[in-house]
Amino acid sequence: MNSPHNTKALFCDVGGVLIEDPWELVAKELSKAHAVDGTKAYTELVRLSRALDSNLLSLFQLWKEFSHALDVRVPYARFRKLVIDDSLVRIPTVWEAVRSLRRSAGFQVFALSNMCQPAWISLQRKYGIRSLFDGETLSYRYGILKPDPRIFTIALEDAQRSPAESLYVDDSKANIATASSLGFRVYLARTPAKTAKFLASLN
Repeated sequence: MNSPHNTKALFCDVGGVLIEDPWELVAKELSKAHAVDGTKAYTELVRLSRALDSNLLSLFQLWKEFSHALDVRVPYARFRKLVIDDSLVRIPTVWEAVRSLRRSAGFQVFALSNMCQPAWISLQRKYGIRSLFDGETLSYRYGILKPDPRIFTIALEDAQRSPAESLYVDDSKANIATASSLGFRVYLARTPAKTAKFLASLN
């Protein structure tokens, strides 16, 4: 595939790019339904999710630690459904831009995401997310989280691509900085509309 930038592979984050920030949605729902401080809930969920996504903490353990930290009593079944079902909401414009790019421009497209296994399984069940990608490098499989450069290296090795021919899209400045330092072309996803327009421009 010959593009102006000689880009042959797109590596794409999932949370905040292809789906809405799930922890923000969870925090909002807990704030509304259980009178939890939304800001504190979000901060604690993001902190705990690092261990969840690196497979060091189960979702049940996360629920217990979160409940203790915020002194909130949410039934585990409700919490689990909220985290791995209700909060996983795709962003249609970006989703379709990625799908179109892979189909029409001949890009290979890979997921490179901090992600726990239950959420990935749910995204496949709900949306068939794997159909967007030629492969995926997910943190729970390796116990390594972005922005650690090691997981970017693993993704490149799995895809058999070099940084020079690869584009990385993420909503995190820290992750973008790591990718750029490794030689990726990068795009910081600020809004769905701008991200979808950028991806469409690659066709």
